[in-house]
Amino acid sequence: MFCSSMRVSKPFLVALLAFTAPSNHEARAMDLLSIQGFNLGPEGYVSGFQIQTWRIRVRAVCQFPLGWMITAGRNLDQTGQIAGTASGFMTNLDVKELGELQNLVLIDDPPPDAEKSPSEPPTFQGSATVGTYKMSKTGDETVALTAANIVLRPASACPPPSQN
Repeated sequence: MFCSSMRVSKPFLVALLAFTAPSNHEARAMDLLSIQGFNLGPEGYVSGFQIQTWRIRVRAVCQFPLGWMITAGRNLDQTGQIAGTASGFMTNLDVKELGELQNLVLIDDPPPDAEKSPSEPPTFQGSATVGTYKMSKTGDETVALTAANIVLRPASACPPPSQN
């Protein structure tokens, strides 16, 4: 607390203002990234996903589906990855459990595409491993994730954990 009779030197005041003022980096908007929109059918499941990122800063992994390993991060060269894998057949996410990939990761708001050069990779590009519980000779398959599968919505933090 400063009282009105206290004299404050200019260097101290400048240092105090610099310390308390939010930086541009802290003021960035954030988004929650969800993975959704799979057309699996009633006996389908997702057993993993991998998303390559460009110029994305991951702030937090907000939830971990039971039995899944989730990794996320960015390299110094602006490339990064968000990936998840079920630890076994029993932890695959079926149609009723796909909601566990909602609000998965908190990221800084991606830069607008207007700032990108034509030679830069897409902001998000990935695939998911899907299958069916029906006995099939084809097994799991890898499908490309589209803009319909990777959904962003504004957020300031991870949502509280669900009470399941």
